[in-house]
Formats: sequence, structure tokens, C-alpha cells
Amino acid sequence: MAADAKTSPRPHAGMMPHEHAIRTTKAPMSRSTPPVPTLGAALRRGVRLHRRLAIAVGVAIVIVLFAPMLSFRTRLLVGWDAGIALWLILTLHMVNGSNAAKIRARAAEEDEGAAAILIGCLLASFSSLVAVVMEAGATAHASGAAAAHILLAIGTLALSWCFIHGIYALHYAREYYAPDVDCHPMLGFPGSQEPDAWDFMYFSFTIGTSAQTADVSVNSARMRRFVLGHQLVAYAFNASVLALGVNVAAGLV
Repeated sequence: MAADAKTSPRPHAGMMPHEHAIRTTKAPMSRSTPPVPTLGAALRRGVRLHRRLAIAVGVAIVIVLFAPMLSFRTRLLVGWDAGIALWLILTLHMVNGSNAAKIRARAAEEDEGAAAILIGCLLASFSSLVAVVMEAGATAHASGAAAAHILLAIGTLALSWCFIHGIYALHYAREYYAPDVDCHPMLGFPGSQEPDAWDFMYFSFTIGTSAQTADVSVNSARMRRFVLGHQLVAYAFNASVLALGVNVAAGLV
């Protein structure tokens, strides 16, 4: 029995290399590249993370394809206006019920692809300017509907302007509460340790109207680059609107 006691640990000791071999064979499996998501899965994820934008795009597409308008250009502008108006309503509803904790949780979910969404929305907004120029040019050939064309052009410009700065406000909120940033806040809001969505709306629309940050301090190089880009976009859009207004006014004289 003494001999058995001495030899009994040997099977246990002999199992250790076997266990080690199992671990080494399983290690490459854990490092294997995850499967690439299909296009359908990527679209479903995008719709889930950006519901408001997806709903607005869907409404705009339905109006462009099925609204009984005279021209495709007019349907395009009406669909754009309806989609943007719906997005603004849904965004204001979200902003009205958001606090710092909800924004932080949303930033962790929506951070992936946020830059691509921002660039796409900006391109779409400036594309609407081209459509507005074409719509304004149609007033010279539409004597009875000239006022309707002008009102449609003005409404498109106003909604596009609000859309640009609303998108930037949400992007500022995501950047501020992103999970990969350090503890030092990128923006300093006076009297607020944890700014809510209305604070970011205030910051974004202040830049859009006056190209300045007012009483909000910008505390990081990354955020300064975002603010610089926002100021350039705001200046380009405002200058385009001014030039378009002069052009339309000259055509009415």
C-alpha cells in the first residue's frame, strides 16, 4: 500500500502534459478571425442603431417613389423635407428625455460607424442645395406655381440647416461620452459636470449661427478638429444659402 501511495500521484502528474496539449490545440481556435457579417446583418445592425435616421430615409424614399408630383426633382425635395422633418421631431423627442447616463449608453452602442453616418448626412445636405438651385430655376418657367417652388426651396434650406447642426450635436455627444476617451472632458460646459443632450444642441447651433463656441471651452485637440470642421461646414452652407438667396431674388426682379 505504501508503494501504491507513492505511485498514485503519477497518473495525475501524467495528465498535466495532456491537459497542456489540449490547451495548446484550443488556443488557435480562440484566435481565429470572426466571421465577416453579411450585408443583410450589417443593414439590420445599422437600422437598429440608427432607428430615427432609418425611419426618415424610409419615409423619404416612399414619397419620392409614390407621391403624385409633376417632376422627379420636386418629389425629391418634398421627400427630403418630409424625412428631415420627421427626423428632427424624433430627435427632439429623444433629446427631451435624455440624461447623461442615457447618452453614455447610447454612445457606447452607436459609436461604430458614427463618422460614416456624419459624412453621408453632410453630403446629402449639400446635395439638397443643388436640387434647390434647380428648383429655384424652375420658377422662371412656372408662372402660376412660382410661389410654391420658392416656398419649397426655402423650406428645404431651413430643414437642411437644422439637420446639419442636429447631426453634429449628436456627434459631439457621442464623442464626449465615448467609452475610449480619458477622464478629462473634451468640452467644458459652465455649471454642468455631466452635460445632457440640450447642452450639446446649444453648443452645435451656437457654432452654426455665429461660428464660435461662446461660453463652452474646447479642451482636447481631437475635439478642436471636430469643431474646426463644423465651423467650415457651417460657413460653406451659410455662404451657399446667401448666394442662392441673391440669385433667386435677382430672378424675381
